[in-house]
Order: sequence, then structure tokens, then C-alpha cells
Amino acid sequence: MRVALFSHGGIGRPGDPYSIPALVNLVTRLSAWCEVTVFVPATGHRENDEYRCGDALVIPVECRSSSSFPRIALAFLSRFRKEQRRSAFHLLHGLWAYPSGAVAVALARMHRTPSVVSVIGGEAAAVRKIRYGLLRHPFLKPVVLHTLAKADRVVVSTRFQIDCLSEHGLKRNDLEIVPSGISPDWLIPGWKRSPSPPFRILHVANLTQVKDQETLLRCFSIIRRDVDARLTIVGPDHMEGRIQQTAADLGLDRNVTFAGFVPQDQLRRYYEQSDLMLHTSLFEGQAVVLAEAAATGVVVCGTRVGLLSDLGSSSMRAGPVGDPAQLARNALELLENPREFATLQLNARQWAENHTIDWTAESYKRIYESVVSHS
Repeated sequence: MRVALFSHGGIGRPGDPYSIPALVNLVTRLSAWCEVTVFVPATGHRENDEYRCGDALVIPVECRSSSSFPRIALAFLSRFRKEQRRSAFHLLHGLWAYPSGAVAVALARMHRTPSVVSVIGGEAAAVRKIRYGLLRHPFLKPVVLHTLAKADRVVVSTRFQIDCLSEHGLKRNDLEIVPSGISPDWLIPGWKRSPSPPFRILHVANLTQVKDQETLLRCFSIIRRDVDARLTIVGPDHMEGRIQQTAADLGLDRNVTFAGFVPQDQLRRYYEQSDLMLHTSLFEGQAVVLAEAAATGVVVCGTRVGLLSDLGSSSMRAGPVGDPAQLARNALELLENPREFATLQLNARQWAENHTIDWTAESYKRIYESVVSHS
């Protein structure tokens, strides 16, 4: 099977800090099974050089991810047609509903080829107070909904995404839920750990408004009043020091460590040294870091979005968005209740074992075969 995969980011050259490990792992595994050609906007030097992601051929097209949609579409169209003339594709797959998914569906209809669209992040969001998400946009919302209505198959990561899309008018009842799993080597031995003071709390995310680290720090400040705890924040800063200043204003300088960007191959040791993950996002499609925490025995407490919404009743502790007091109460209850802590730890680990990246790739293989066989 020959598959054209369109993405406006996340699948960079080896060592690219902007690559998304979950997408790279998925493409690598799919390319061992079928012939995958990935089309991405060109970035940086050597921007026109093709490269490999596993066995997949990655072709940078002559546009930027920040370009207007017509320019992105025309650039993808031109490069796609060149590859299509060489050998016809059996399936077109767009990562994110817009712009990549919209391009994939348009090209698929033009060439009478089946299409798959994966809903990954902000295309299912409408967080108006921080102006985040395509569904809050009067012009882009109809494009997203039209793309998802016309795709032969739509894949989401969580039930939470389905609820968000339905709330905003998507009328499909055949969306497939396929979370992004972790690499099996994250399933470490010795993952059963009982927390004890000083409690080691972890947060892994880019420092951005949508991750709401303001709530994270206010929550941690409340936790610190009751128990001895340390917080480590892993992720690059996109807020020009505002979160660090908030930590200082709250008197948390000695109790919070900002680790900055950590490469994926060095990240696991932070999980291995932690008891609890606090995840305070205003919105998530999934949040793969939650799967990483589950695999390594770190119990998750956070806001009811993404995977936390789906698993919050059995494997994680979920609470309301933007409520540091309630999140702190939830975290303290877990730290002070070893039996519940161990139950969530076990349930989350079992979920991670059943949903590795190999399982994710197998699910996509099944979807590809089903869509092509019915075209």
C-alpha cells in the first residue's frame, strides 16, 4: 500500500527539537509495513533536502507552516502531483484537521482516492479566554467541520475530542478513538513506588497559556502548606519568564525546579524520580505525557481534558479546569491515601501496557486496510 501523509509539523529531521516523538514513532512503524511518503512544509537550512523517518520518505515542500492556506495547499498540490505521477497513492492521510487534513481531503477527492484525517490538537478546541483553538474562529471552524465531514475516516485520540467536536456541530457517529501510545521501552521494571515525603511532583509541558502553569503553581503552593514537596517543571519556555516570575512571587523559588527543554531520550529519568504528575491544561487532545506517566508508575492528577477526561474515573484523578484549590485537594488526597494511589498506579500501568505505540500503529494499519478495501 502506498500512503501519502500530510503534516504541517512534528516530523522533523533526526535530532530536531520540534519533532513530536509520538508522530515520529507512528510514522516509523507504519513505514515498516507500507510505503509512506510524508509531505511537510520546509523549515530551516537544507530545507529542500529529502530525508527519512524510519523507512518513510519525508519531502519538504516550498512553503512555511505559517503561510496562508492557499499557499500551503498549492505547494502541497504541486509536490504531491509529482509523486503521484511516479506511482499512484492508495490513501491520503492528514495529521491535524487543518491545514494538513483539509489539503489531504481536497486532494483525495480530486484524485478519487480515500482519505483519513487524524484530529490531534487545537482543531477540536475553542478556549476563548486565551484565543486558542480553531473552533472559536468564525472562518476556520466551518473548514474544520467540512473536512471532518468529508473524510472517509476520522481518527481521534480520546472520547473527550469527540464530545468537543459534537458540541460544535460535527454530525458523525463513526469516529475512531486511537490514542498515541508510548514506546514499549517506557514500560520500566520497578514502576511500583509508594510516595513518601518529600513528595516529588512532576509537570511536563511547554510553558504556554493553554498548559496553564499559573494554575499549576498556585495548586502547588497550596500543597506545600500541608506537605513537604518538590516540583520539577520540564519543557521549553514560550512565555518569556512569566511562569518563573509567578513562582518567585509565590515564594516557591527553593521548591520549584525549571528543567527547560529535555530531549526525549533523557526524559524518562524525570519520571523515574517522581511520585505524582500535575497536569493543569485548559485543553488537550490527548497529552502523550500522561501515557508516559502511566507507563512509569507516576500517578496523574490534573484537569478534566484529553486523556485525563477519558481515564479520570479509573486510572487518574481529574478535576475542574482552572481551580487550583480543588486540584490541590485531589493531589493531597492521593498522596495521603496509599491504597487509592496504588490502585490508580496499577490501573494506569495496565492501560499503558495495552496501548503502546505498536498497538497504535496496528490500529492505523487496520483503518488503512478498511478504508482502501471499501473505496
